Amino acid sequence: MKTYWAKFTPSEEPGEEGVIYVTFPGLDNLFTDGRGVEQALDMARDVLALVLAEAETLPKQPKREKLELALRPGERLYPVPLDPALLYRYAPKQKINASLPTALVIRIDEYRAATGQDRSEFLKHASEAYLEHH
Repeated sequence: MKTYWAKFTPSEEPGEEGVIYVTFPGLDNLFTDGRGVEQALDMARDVLALVLAEAETLPKQPKREKLELALRPGERLYPVPLDPALLYRYAPKQKINASLPTALVIRIDEYRAATGQDRSEFLKHASEAYLEHH
């Protein structure tokens, strides 16, 4: 899983105690915030996937060592994984109309109910697996 470094900067504004601003050095216009480290990390994972879901290629970031040299007092770097489930949720999609035998749809629905997937997610994974082997 690809990981990006996020810079966490505590707010110094009155009334914003506990607020942490999050930026991704080297990735323009990618920022968020949260109250406390856990919420800031959750928000960072979400915004990272939201923005990169439409990227044609994943951008590269400077090395951690270089990023650490630019930190100001109070700032910290945190690794933020690029969550494949979030990427899928935010990726542009195209609706299709497909006809399948009823017996196959029943089997698909039984399997997806047991695994917690929806039909689209199941068909995406099945299609990817098929295309990998052909």
